[in-house]
Amino acid sequence: PVPGPSAIAAQGGKFRSLPGQPGYVVPTPIEDPWDIVNEFRNAAKLAKKAGFDGVELQSGNGSLIHQFLDYSANEREDQWGGSVGNRCRLGLECMRALIEVWGPARVGIKLSPCAGYNDVGMPLPDTIMTFTYYITQLASMKPAYVQLLRYVPFLDAPVESSSDKVFKRGVPHDVLAYDSKNPSPTRVFINGGLNLDEAEKLISDGVVDAAVFGCLWLANPDLQKRVEKRVPLNGNLDFRTFYDTVDNDPRTGYSDYPEANP
Repeated sequence: PVPGPSAIAAQGGKFRSLPGQPGYVVPTPIEDPWDIVNEFRNAAKLAKKAGFDGVELQSGNGSLIHQFLDYSANEREDQWGGSVGNRCRLGLECMRALIEVWGPARVGIKLSPCAGYNDVGMPLPDTIMTFTYYITQLASMKPAYVQLLRYVPFLDAPVESSSDKVFKRGVPHDVLAYDSKNPSPTRVFINGGLNLDEAEKLISDGVVDAAVFGCLWLANPDLQKRVEKRVPLNGNLDFRTFYDTVDNDPRTGYSDYPEANP
């Protein structure tokens, strides 16, 4: 079974190239979310034992934590659903568990307030209300950083409603408008559709402390060297290989992107 806050299946097609009929399964409601908190705490202990330098809580992209935040996926009537504070409870308690193990300076969190991915998203006023509270509470814990994912169109796949209308779930807005730093020492990272010039300006202007790249790193395994030497970037990214193989060759899209000539 797939756990979730409520028995609500996500809309949309199947993930990757998994066999079977398209569509998401109906999740099994989690009986006691404290069990999830304890699982995160145990995972943090194991990560520390394994020699990692820190941990990041994935609280975006329609993940389990994000589902609890979003009332379109969370219809619980207990202390884990309903009000903004209740819907934020799981993410906050998981962060406390991670910080308990690692200390705040070794724990970060990733958020995607614009939603869309994996069929999550609330109207803008509710989104702002939820994430304003959530980020304020997170900042009070003084984690190492808060990583904010901007609206990325290709992550907001169209879905069909029961009336056969096609729509998108994402809620585009300025994620940097959230007060994710003051008065906390927490660093602010920005992610999502950045180019190098834009990232450099955001950092130099003091808007963010760091920029995070995903797709650019995939297509440019030597991204750091290219940036330092001002070498043009490879823009040929094969989306088919993000979560799957092509022609049963695991190297395709994983270890075959070329490095720049010296």
